Amino acid sequence: MPCTHSSKCEMYVRFAADPSIEVWKKHFCSGDFKKCARFDMSLKGMSVPLDLLPNGKRIMTDVNSVDVGLNTLFNAITKDRLPMVRSIIRVKAINEEMTNSAGMNPTMFAASLGRKEMVELFLSKGCNPHKKCNQGKTALDYAKESGHDDCVEIIKDYMVKVQPPAEEICQPLATSKDIDSHSLFGRLFGFLLGSKQKAA
Repeated sequence: MPCTHSSKCEMYVRFAADPSIEVWKKHFCSGDFKKCARFDMSLKGMSVPLDLLPNGKRIMTDVNSVDVGLNTLFNAITKDRLPMVRSIIRVKAINEEMTNSAGMNPTMFAASLGRKEMVELFLSKGCNPHKKCNQGKTALDYAKESGHDDCVEIIKDYMVKVQPPAEEICQPLATSKDIDSHSLFGRLFGFLLGSKQKAA
């Protein structure tokens, strides 16, 4: 039985499109959620800190770091906040071509959610529709898989206008071979690995 608090857990929004969320979901949300520190505090009616992880660790982040900026953009896409997305792109807080550790860029993520205006915005700003994530999927593939026909048509139009890049696979911010231990992604897996070793 999955955690009854999952639908309201802010961790889902904070780590939108980050592969690490799947690890937490497997070990806590869909697993032994009664051991989740966030669930425990919520059950007691306490205010749950945004930087509290399910294993009870607190994660301190640099508000100016790239991974935090990318997560902010992905969160805005998740919540369908177009004005916020436009502001992030306008002030160059994050580059629309940057990707998460799975190689997914903002256009791919927006396409997977059917955010038509956001897809058009990213493409108009120069995000190349031919680029692929680590799984070899393009924004068009994500739009088709999710059944968002309006996004499919927009992306197809841009694919005709834009030439495929020489290097089609997006380069992630971090790879499994050289994860920066100071990055948000690195700290998440460092905490999880530490908790698993302690349990062992």
